[in-house]
Amino acid sequence: MLNRPQNAFSEPASADHAARVWDVDERPEFRLLCLMILMTLPLCVIGVRLAWVQCGLTDDYIDAFQLETVVVESIPKRDGRILSADGRVLADDLQQFDIHVEYRWAETPANGGWLKQQASRKLERGERRNRERMEEEQQRVLARRDAMWNRLAALTGTDPLELQRVREAIQQRVERIASSVDWNRRAKSWIERRTESEAVSQERGDWWQVAWTTTVKELTTPPHRETNEPLIIQEELKHHRLLENVPLHVAAEIQAHPELYPGLRIETSAIRIYPQKSLAPHIVGSRTLINEDELADRRSRFPEGDPLDYAAGDRIGRSGVERSFDRR
Repeated sequence: MLNRPQNAFSEPASADHAARVWDVDERPEFRLLCLMILMTLPLCVIGVRLAWVQCGLTDDYIDAFQLETVVVESIPKRDGRILSADGRVLADDLQQFDIHVEYRWAETPANGGWLKQQASRKLERGERRNRERMEEEQQRVLARRDAMWNRLAALTGTDPLELQRVREAIQQRVERIASSVDWNRRAKSWIERRTESEAVSQERGDWWQVAWTTTVKELTTPPHRETNEPLIIQEELKHHRLLENVPLHVAAEIQAHPELYPGLRIETSAIRIYPQKSLAPHIVGSRTLINEDELADRRSRFPEGDPLDYAAGDRIGRSGVERSFDRR
């Protein structure tokens, strides 16, 4: 009777009954082999790529993580005094204080990534996922920046419109640099793509050789950096000179209250003065800023390093005692 429990592996009573009970392929080996190949090939490609990343590209990834950005800032220096026989000061350096501003604090409108980063510092980890809370904190950062500019104008006695003009000049200069760098990057990327396309078009050989070359290239070549990725230049991370020769009490106030003046810092510089203006100027001489041509000439004369370590922004003796005692 067919209405009772049947064992599919028992010997059927008839051929028709066997076809109904065991209606499967008699030889499934080919179908299973194809399925195994389809599953194994992608795994083999992934395995080869993983092995190449672990063994062949190890140094490249390590170099990327060990990359260091070095910013060289010169130590403010003061040139020596020149005295007369009776002790009067003929030449001296007068120290002055300059206010420098971080670019992101002067940029208008504020950079979105920078604004989000500033707001995240004030929030707890759980609050950062709250959009309303994040927007509220970003508005506080903008209000803090506006209050800082108003406070700085009142402290230094500078017209707020003049401060805004200086900030705009800084931003325009940085944006010009960023545009130039971005244009160069796009031109370089276009040249690289064109070179690659020409190399591919010039390849000759059978289809399997082209396929093999393409596969090896895709497995062993790191991805190209896209030109639409965010561009960050060094000038956007630096401090730029905002005001020169501010009084000592202004510098002390900014240094003592960084929470009231975020993004600002005081740097010292020196100007050359000659108190006895009409006393023997032809003997005392003069010191002025060294120019690019003179720096290039010194680099060519001293390929192993300038013994006086002149750099852009330094002063050099032009005549008189200033020139004679330049080395000292």
